[in-house]
Amino acid sequence: MVKKNQVFLNWINVLSDAALVFISYFIAVFFRFRVFDGVVSERMTDRIYIYIVAVFSLGIVFTYYVAHVYRHQRMKKLGGAATKIVCINGIGTLCMVAVLYMIKVMNFSRVALFGFWIISSVLVVFKHAVLRLILHYYRKQGYNLRHVAIVGNGKSALQYKKDIKKNPQYGYRIAGYFSKVENPKLGKCLGAYEDIADYLEANPLDELVVALEPHEVEHMKHVLMAADKEGVKVTLIPFFNDYYPAHPTIETIGKTKMVNLRATPLDNIGWAMIKRAMDIVGSAILIIICAIPMIIIAIGVKLSSPGPIFFSQERVGLGKKPFKMLKFRSMRTDVDGVLIRITVRLSLEASFVSSVWTSFHSFLMYL
Repeated sequence: MVKKNQVFLNWINVLSDAALVFISYFIAVFFRFRVFDGVVSERMTDRIYIYIVAVFSLGIVFTYYVAHVYRHQRMKKLGGAATKIVCINGIGTLCMVAVLYMIKVMNFSRVALFGFWIISSVLVVFKHAVLRLILHYYRKQGYNLRHVAIVGNGKSALQYKKDIKKNPQYGYRIAGYFSKVENPKLGKCLGAYEDIADYLEANPLDELVVALEPHEVEHMKHVLMAADKEGVKVTLIPFFNDYYPAHPTIETIGKTKMVNLRATPLDNIGWAMIKRAMDIVGSAILIIICAIPMIIIAIGVKLSSPGPIFFSQERVGLGKKPFKMLKFRSMRTDVDGVLIRITVRLSLEASFVSSVWTSFHSFLMYL
């Protein structure tokens, strides 16, 4: 089973993040004044700053918790948690600047606070990366495991077992499966669906992975009731798993729950605004950086063959609105004529080779 002191370890994880954020402030101040200016600054280590940074550190890790940075880390990728950490630290730093202005503490270094954001983000992300590597290593050795049982014996159940076997670093151990019909490929059969409640009462599990086939959905209610009675987590693998997106959107109308299989981040106005801002700023920066290479490419296209520099193509954008996309031309404008000439030449060469082979074959038959 998962260790009983898991709650204690989680608290250590949270408090260590708070400590790293707190220490990052003094590292940033040290570099800003001691390293860059060669002086020892005491104005940004006054008691008021220490209090503010301490409260800020606790607020940051609380926001981590709300944003699910500490939740379900076994199968989550580090990239998602790292992005959340960087964004939360950045927004938190801006909030701290606003608080300093509100309480009329004006003699702070903006460069030091910027460094505080960078250093705190790097340290916390690095700690999470190291922690993941350590946990992955120990889970491969058989420690910190979650014991699960599969409910079902179809395609989804087999795929789940295969994926778990390929990823031992997640720390899952499959005790067996429940099904009315045995499937030797899944390992040990723990009983039928009606036996789940008795098994959970006698053999505590951490999780039930439900992988029922469409004709077995009627057993779902019994499975949930048995899991609720023993306080066992239930994870559902939908039978239309092959068509299920990685991050679906759930919508409800009354008691009807609907899964949006084609939802995009741009449906959220917040993400749409961020995307638009990144498009404008990123495009402007890239145009400036790539201006000289683009001029050289344009000259090369013009000198290589007659015709326009750009190739225009119509695409469909947001709201199904068509727009013109420009690309540097990489083909000749008379490509159709060239292809026709190549095709004719290949046909003639093929006919000649065929005639020679036919004559040679006839000669051999004659011999």
